[in-house]
Amino acid sequence: MTITARDPAGNTAQCVSTLTVTDTTGPVITTCAANQTVAANSNCQGVVPDFTVGVVASDSCGGAVTLSQSPAAGTTTSSGLSSTAVTITATDLAGNTSTCTATLTVTLSGTCQPPAGFVAIQPGTFQMGSTAANGAPYYNDAGYSPQPVHAVTISYPFWMGAKEVTQAQYSALMGTNPSYFGGNPDLPVEGVTWFNARAYCTALTAQQAALGTVPASYEYRLPTEAEWEYACRAGTTTEFNVGVALLCSQANFWVSNVPFAFCGAGAPKPAPVSSYPPNSWGLFDMHGNVSEWCLDVYGLYPAGAPADPFVGAGSPYRTIRGGAWDWESN
Repeated sequence: MTITARDPAGNTAQCVSTLTVTDTTGPVITTCAANQTVAANSNCQGVVPDFTVGVVASDSCGGAVTLSQSPAAGTTTSSGLSSTAVTITATDLAGNTSTCTATLTVTLSGTCQPPAGFVAIQPGTFQMGSTAANGAPYYNDAGYSPQPVHAVTISYPFWMGAKEVTQAQYSALMGTNPSYFGGNPDLPVEGVTWFNARAYCTALTAQQAALGTVPASYEYRLPTEAEWEYACRAGTTTEFNVGVALLCSQANFWVSNVPFAFCGAGAPKPAPVSSYPPNSWGLFDMHGNVSEWCLDVYGLYPAGAPADPFVGAGSPYRTIRGGAWDWESN
């Protein structure tokens, strides 16, 4: 751009300046991708198709527009995931972007559906641990499982038993019942060591694989501590999945510390499974009744914001979560 200055005598002087026009407007997507459905493969995964076909996008400045998608075409979904969002991105020559979203539905075969008595838990990120100070009423152990609070991602879906294993289920499969409290087959099995629990999972895997009710390469196992807390919290961020306090009407335990109260009359004891309301994901007795074994050993949390953490070595002790019928609510 040339700027000219002229005086009354007609003399002139000029200077040159550059005007830069910056395109900051994203492309206009007039037609997004259509939702698509695919059948799951033998590993209960769906292959992601090309969602950019049929997408109509234009640049207001008349330039070219490129399309991309996430997850990319040809990749597979997480095993057992029945639906996933696919994001389509339109990018112009200046690097401006616009997005829209479509849904990929994966049709799961019967063996890819949660077995009877199990709940499908989808992937996600949550804040693991507690911000409460050590001492009453929560009694957190600084540096160990409750603290420090950190983001944890569970990157895959999994199935979680909706109820604790009953004495009837355990004895039918293992041929023995180690429980001290008997007389009711619907009571949770107790007196089970970590090795007993692992053996039960192995036997259940063998039984169900022979019946053809689980896909190849699937197994029943104890949850990791991160999987357990993720499932227990069910999207909540409070000390308990029911809020800042655990009341006697919400779980089977001995003493409530917030507010202080003794729960029930007489000596505490286990209750039949699912005697109390489930959490919002349909899982019963995640607080109280009997403590639940996790796959991890007892140890320090990993630093940072890990994905799918598992503490497999470093201690002879194993991790239990959830409290029990003779515990306080901390």
